[in-house]
Amino acid sequence: TIIEINGSNITARDYWSTSLIKPTLDTKNDIKLLELDDGQNYVRVKFERNLDTQDQQDNVLVENETRNFSLAWRNQPRLSFHGGN
Repeated sequence: TIIEINGSNITARDYWSTSLIKPTLDTKNDIKLLELDDGQNYVRVKFERNLDTQDQQDNVLVENETRNFSLAWRNQPRLSFHGGN
């Protein structure tokens, strides 16, 4: 999932990747942006998707199973590839 904030335009899109490469836009967007709080010193985002989207480009999420998320941000209008961490 990549959430972009460009002025008052906010988008949440479903991306996928199978390795440490730039993610590709998923053919089916399973992400729904619920809330965004862009504070002075923080950004809080709330979004949802089904645990099993029936989408071959998504992993099935298991309730109460720990999942890792990556977070990147920048002050430029668009995200760009930032290399493997």
